[in-house]
This record gives sequence, structure tokens and C-alpha cells, in this order.
Amino acid sequence: MTVTTPAGERWPVASNEVRQAIEKRLGKPVFLLRDYRGSFDVANVSLISEQTVQGIAEESQTEANPWRFRPNLLVNLEVGAAFEELKWVGQVLRIGDKARIAVTEVDERCGMITLDPTTSEQAPQILKCVVQQHNKCAGVYATVLTAGEVHTGDGIHLED
Repeated sequence: MTVTTPAGERWPVASNEVRQAIEKRLGKPVFLLRDYRGSFDVANVSLISEQTVQGIAEESQTEANPWRFRPNLLVNLEVGAAFEELKWVGQVLRIGDKARIAVTEVDERCGMITLDPTTSEQAPQILKCVVQQHNKCAGVYATVLTAGEVHTGDGIHLED
């Protein structure tokens, strides 16, 4: 497995060169931790609404960038306001024709949302906003109940 930088450099994921490149970019020492899951997320699915992303951007006076939140699913709510998805915990969502997920818990955010995933630019006011105004929560975690292909534009419905 390899890591490819935005400049096109490629190194084995466990190499010292990867760590050194990250340190150079951040300007401080780092250590890399390998995890069997590949991330620290607690569920297979991370979902956030465009309305929540926009609400946080307005409150924190930053640009709306959903990829800071690293979701598997970014949804546009036809009805509902920012943070509406937090009310879905304990419910099942059907996505498209077949896929079903159980929304298991709210997503308590960490410092990762302060980093732009493309540029690594930091915006600490985003996490400060989520912590102070939303009890650290933005988006939800879910577990797959019924596998199925999910496509852009698929409908999402709460099951009864």
C-alpha cells in the first residue's frame, strides 16, 4: 500500500519518508499510528447534511467545505434545517432502492475538521464553533443493515 502526495510523490504507507513529508508540511514533529480499522471513526458510515455544513460555515465565518468532515454520505435535506440528522439516531434510513443503514449515534467531532483535506490549512474556529454551539456534534454514524449501491441523487427516506 502506498501514499501519494498532492505533488505526486509515492511512498510505502509505513515508510519514514511519509512521516518526514508530513512533518515538513506541518512544520512540527509527528508520529504515525497504524490502526487495524484504517481510521478512528467508530462506524462504517459517517453521514452529514449539506445544511449542517453550511450552518457551521456561517456560524464560524468560514467557507463551507463538506470534505473537512470526511463523510461517506453527504446528503441534501429536502425538508429540515442544519443538524436535523442528529434526530435520526435510533432510526433506519433507506438509500436508493435497496441500501439500508441504522443511525447509531451522533458524531462527536475532533480536531480533524480544522484541517482542509486538500491544502492542510487550519481553521480552528470550525471546531470551536461545533464544540461551543453544538455540544461537539455534527453529523451521525451509521451501520449498514442491507448492502446496496448508492448513487448521487438517490432518495433517502426514514423507515417507519
